[in-house]
Amino acid sequence: MSNMMNQNLNQQFKNKNISIVFGCGGNRDEIKRPKMGQIANQFCNKIYLTDDNPRNENPKKIRSHIKRKINQSKLYEIASRGKAIKEAINNLHTGEILLVAGKGHENIQDYGTSKKFFSDRKCILNQIKKKNKNLSKKQKGSNSRRKAKLQLAKLHIKIANQRKDYFHKLANFLAKNYDNIFIEDLNIKAMQMMWGRKISDLAFSEFVNILEYKANVTKIDRFYPSSKTCSNCGYVLKELNLKIREWSCPSCNAKHQRDVNASINIHRVGASTLAGEVVRATFVA
Repeated sequence: MSNMMNQNLNQQFKNKNISIVFGCGGNRDEIKRPKMGQIANQFCNKIYLTDDNPRNENPKKIRSHIKRKINQSKLYEIASRGKAIKEAINNLHTGEILLVAGKGHENIQDYGTSKKFFSDRKCILNQIKKKNKNLSKKQKGSNSRRKAKLQLAKLHIKIANQRKDYFHKLANFLAKNYDNIFIEDLNIKAMQMMWGRKISDLAFSEFVNILEYKANVTKIDRFYPSSKTCSNCGYVLKELNLKIREWSCPSCNAKHQRDVNASINIHRVGASTLAGEVVRATFVA
């Protein structure tokens, strides 16, 4: 996994200055923390080390584990995740890449005894809102308004271009390293109705179109229960709440991480589709 991560980062961001904002969750994978710091140190020019979901563990202790393998000249240790993201954005220069890793779509930061509302996405979008607010304060027709409007337009174009550049590089990497790629045929419109702008900003359909142009892509039926099917015995749960990330099969007692289990099932169905077979659930709970 580490080798694949190294190759992927090197392929996507070759000859680019990379800044990263990240941390590690508490009460899990303690042994992996120095390795994550080592990978960040290898590929990133600036590392903003911050809190993720500390849970019941001391956040300072978690950060101390990660920074063992990080060069101090690259390190910016900022406990507040919001302040870390803002600092990283303010220090960006034209052509540089900022990777905010870890929490993704989550809206809660778990500190064990307390849970705080926090969204990486909203924190980043606030920077755009500030540009919009700055523009609205300028007098119409003035040179300062034209400059503010140009700055805002450049920011939107930069985000769109960076996203498209990432899509093309990731698609090239996948096409070069894999003969066949299997993906779920997701109902994007329904997901947009549920999660709104979060899904629109991901531009998943745009990425799939680029990937299909560059590689041999097989789409899996969107109604196939990839997450609910036990990849060990084929048992299918009747219900599996989206919040449940790990579950045990009541039939064979196999323990599953939701996304890993789904990926195994997607690979199995995709391979059988190429072979002209059909894989379907056999035991439904």
